[in-house]
Amino acid sequence: EARTALRPPLSRLTRDERPLRAVTERDLPALAELFYAAYHETMDDLGEDIAAWQLHLEDVAQGRFGDWIAAASLVTPLSAPLDSATMVIRLGAQIAMLGQIVTRRSRANRGLASALLRHSLNTLAGLGYRQCFLETTIGNHNAQHLYRKHGFAEVGPRIVYAEWRGS
Repeated sequence: EARTALRPPLSRLTRDERPLRAVTERDLPALAELFYAAYHETMDDLGEDIAAWQLHLEDVAQGRFGDWIAAASLVTPLSAPLDSATMVIRLGAQIAMLGQIVTRRSRANRGLASALLRHSLNTLAGLGYRQCFLETTIGNHNAQHLYRKHGFAEVGPRIVYAEWRGS
């Protein structure tokens, strides 16, 4: 499936008071269940089971894709079962990648992903990051709507990334 990307201006982000916190390694089993629940039988489902998601998340936490930015990787609610999460890694100097934003389908369209996205980007800006990239499947209209709602702009088709530049 082809991928596309979007970019927001950081200045549009606002504070949100939803109960959320940074991800810890202790969260990985609950995150694996959340990722499975969020992706299973969707256009982005590549056949991963909970064990595969657990291995993927361990790889993220161990820095196999880039240094994990735990402070910008967030979950809600504060304890399991988790409803929504972000996972963020460092790609380079002042450059991050928002690897995943997931929400349990039964909790979709309640502002959870929006709140986590705002907080992740604000945290990155506070840590000195100037750019953040992400990928989304072109046909994933819900994800594209979320990113556009937050001011992301598409930067290209295929293996492309969404980007924001902090001020």
